[in-house]
Formats: sequence, C-alpha cells, structure tokens
Amino acid sequence: MAKLTVKEFAALRGRSTQGIYQLMKRHEKEMRKHIRKDGGRTVIDEQGQELLDGWSEKIQQPNMAIVDARPLNELQEAKDKILQLTEEKAELQGEIIRLQNKVAGLLEVNSALQIQLLGVKTPEPAADPEGTEAKTEPEAEGSQEEKREDPEGDPAGKIEKPEEEQKPEKRKGFFARLFGF
Repeated sequence: MAKLTVKEFAALRGRSTQGIYQLMKRHEKEMRKHIRKDGGRTVIDEQGQELLDGWSEKIQQPNMAIVDARPLNELQEAKDKILQLTEEKAELQGEIIRLQNKVAGLLEVNSALQIQLLGVKTPEPAADPEGTEAKTEPEAEGSQEEKREDPEGDPAGKIEKPEEEQKPEKRKGFFARLFGF
C-alpha cells in the first residue's frame, strides 16, 4: 500500500472525505504520526490507512446485540387486537355521526317550536259572561282608579305619551328572540 490523500482514500473506501476527516479528528492523537501535509493536501501513510479501516469497520458494523424477540403468535395476537380496535373505532365514529345528525334534527324541531311559541299571541281577556249587572259595588259606581287623576292632569293615564317621550324598546339578540328572553 502506498501513501494516499484523504480524497483518494475516501474514494477507494466508498466514503465521503468529510466522514474521513471526522474520523481522523476523533482519533487525532493516534493519527498525528500517520498524517503529513504535501502541497496543501493531507496524505495518510499505510499504517494510518489500516487504523482508519479498523475504525470504519467498527462504525459500519451494526450492533448485533441479541434481543429477546417475542414469539410470532404474540405479535399476531397484537395485530388482531389492533384490527379489532380499528373496527370498533369505525363503528363508534359511525354512531357519533348518527347521534350528531339526530341532535341536529332535534335542534331544528326545537327551533321551529320556539318560533311557533313566539308567534302565538297572548289571549285577550274573555268577555264577562254575566254582563254588567253582576258587577260588585265599587265596579258599579266606577273604580277609584278611573276617578283618580294623573298629576299631569290625565285621568288614569289613558292618554298616551307621544312616541318621542316613550323609551325605545331595547333590541334583543337572536337567541333572546328565539327563546323568548
């Protein structure tokens, strides 16, 4: 074996020059004696090449530690369990979708009923079936409320105030109108 540059050595071994330089740096103390600079190129002698080959083999060989592997039947059981759980998950997702659709339908029905309830007017008081003859004494003479005058001179507040003086009704939000709040 002859002296080789780092680039030639890396090409012969099928490695990158950067990887070889890193390996040389890792083992800098051992490699000092076997590296020379020749015209701006780094040259490795035969012993240095052997050292690098030894270190490269240790890096390239995977650690073949004996691992206590599970028996194949246990692995098959685990795969079967995964398949079973996947099927159960799909069934439960289908059930969730079905229930969400049911809830959506019930919400639509609820909204329709709320709208109907809001549309129903309160019934007006029924006419007195007994007529005016059955009125009690204060009613027959006229109630005190009708005779009482408003401090502004309006008897029993029968004259409505002009619209400018009335407070505008506060606008209700969507849900307040929907649910009658």
